[in-house]
Amino acid sequence: DHEFMVIACDGIWNVMSSQEVIDF
Repeated sequence: DHEFMVIACDGIWNVMSSQEVIDF
């Protein structure tokens, strides 16, 4: 489903942002 992809991408972006914060 398109909505599922949007939610999955949103979750991935949240994880990536968290990793960037940890790197700093």
